[in-house]
Amino acid sequence: MKKGNKRFRAGERKDRNYLREQKASAKGQYPAAVLLTCFDSRAPAEVIMDLGIGDIFNCRVAGNVRNADILGSMEFACKLAGAKVLLVMGHTACGAIKGAIDNAELGNLTGLLGKIKPAIDATAYAGERSAKNYAFVDAVARKKLEKVILTSSARKTKGANKRAATIADMLCACGLTWKHSLTSRQEFLEKMRDAIRLCCQDL
Repeated sequence: MKKGNKRFRAGERKDRNYLREQKASAKGQYPAAVLLTCFDSRAPAEVIMDLGIGDIFNCRVAGNVRNADILGSMEFACKLAGAKVLLVMGHTACGAIKGAIDNAELGNLTGLLGKIKPAIDATAYAGERSAKNYAFVDAVARKKLEKVILTSSARKTKGANKRAATIADMLCACGLTWKHSLTSRQEFLEKMRDAIRLCCQDL
């Protein structure tokens, strides 16, 4: 994915035969990675990482909102289909985050944007906190990525209150931790936070 993104940024693309890739993957799929990316039409992961058919699973939803269906899809990708990499990818100037900041309301979109608002409240920012300030929008996007990966949400299952797994918890359950170097779940979470900070430097 890194090499593909490097090609994209250089204006280069791998020569692909999509029909051949489609036929090769017809009897089974073995993507190496699963992505949670935004619905934004300007940030198609397969294009900006120069990927082909069958290379990744891609869960797309406005604002990188995580829910039980997204987590279930990721569990399938990692536990059953064998994906070994999980990437949560945000982007600059996110329309969903702008809408959440502006308290936009429109049918089902209202509820989706409501799931972004905790990231707005949790974002420490000294400047203008408005959707017109792109620096603030991008700061919220960074915080949203962190919360998507590391924050649990409560849900009811069969009448009992249970904790919905975080993506970090799901990774642990699917065996996708750095087992050779980790001694505890806390160390795993700390390394995840460090990784998020490094990735967000170039957001």
